[in-house]
Amino acid sequence: MLNSALAKLIPPGAENDPLIQKSLEWYQHLDGMKAEITQKIATVKEQQKNGTGDATVLAAQLGTLKNQDELIAKDQAKVTEAVKEQMKKNEYKINLTEGTKPSAGVKPLATGAKKE
Repeated sequence: MLNSALAKLIPPGAENDPLIQKSLEWYQHLDGMKAEITQKIATVKEQQKNGTGDATVLAAQLGTLKNQDELIAKDQAKVTEAVKEQMKKNEYKINLTEGTKPSAGVKPLATGAKKE
């Protein structure tokens, strides 16, 4: 299974659901994009701090990167909700062993297994 914040919510067995698999892959891709943008933001801030480059261009770049970061966060939230809905639909319970809280209306099982 992929290693992401979303993957930690998935109980054993639920990772075999095709929608959950695709969602986890997309979330992981978004994580990679987020890491790349975070690095670019740090680079631009360092350039601003050092006074290298055009201040106007750097400010515009930083604004664009921050907007991209926010869009990725929103996409990840949408993916997380889609997975939670799929788990609810299939009566999977959110894995609470990772210190997360269940979504509204989802009653956790201690094992994180599918309801029988």
